[in-house]
Amino acid sequence: MQTLLINTDSAPSSPSHSKTSKLTAAALLRLPGVRMHLVLTAVLCLCFWVGIVYIGECVFAAIPWKTLQEQSPLWYTLLDQMFYLLDILVIILVGLPLLYGACMIYMAAADGKKEPMTTLFCAFSSPSAYRRSLAVMIGLLLPPLLVAGSALWLTHLATGAEQAWMTALYYGLALLLVVSACLLLGCHDAVLRLYYLHPDASVFRLFSASRRKTRGRLFELFLFKLSYTGWWLLSVLSLGIVLIFHALPAFILAYTVRLDVSDESKPST
Repeated sequence: MQTLLINTDSAPSSPSHSKTSKLTAAALLRLPGVRMHLVLTAVLCLCFWVGIVYIGECVFAAIPWKTLQEQSPLWYTLLDQMFYLLDILVIILVGLPLLYGACMIYMAAADGKKEPMTTLFCAFSSPSAYRRSLAVMIGLLLPPLLVAGSALWLTHLATGAEQAWMTALYYGLALLLVVSACLLLGCHDAVLRLYYLHPDASVFRLFSASRRKTRGRLFELFLFKLSYTGWWLLSVLSLGIVLIFHALPAFILAYTVRLDVSDESKPST
């Protein structure tokens, strides 16, 4: 049985700026060779997600909601809420494993490898792989979603506040919450990379190893993410085209090198 050990005795030292810059440049040199492979991966994953939503909308539209609302308001309310819950469940149970498969293709591209497109469905290869991939993706996405929900709730309170100082307070708390989360949740950034390198390690060990690996480097990693702000803005202005063709592949390849996990994370039996 494999376990995962990553410098448990002390926090890892950050690589020098010059070394990191060279490694980042070397990673980006691999981008032209894997760009179209990653673009196809992103497009396929997006198509599957859109397909999931479209099928749900078709089923939803096939129900005579207006007649049902007139004849049985109670059943109308129950079915309406049930469909919302069903959509969420389908996204979690089908969409997240697909997203995990896409992430594994991107992790392989960081090493200059081209995984077959069937890797997109690798989470469905066995019950164990499905459970583990689902646990990893939920563990990664749940905290940001909770933070986003809390920030939206605070902004909602701000818009309804009667006094100016309360409005400023709520907005300030929302901003502080988002910035703090961006810093602190960086401790989980290495999880997918570690999972790709050590697929037999337990999910708990993956998250623990990621926290150890990023200890003392959260602000450095946060600044690196901020350096791509311009690319994210261009992605929005181009309706995602820049994101798929350059920003996302370039960021993942460069950030994977920045995490610097491949040479220090070695499994032990």
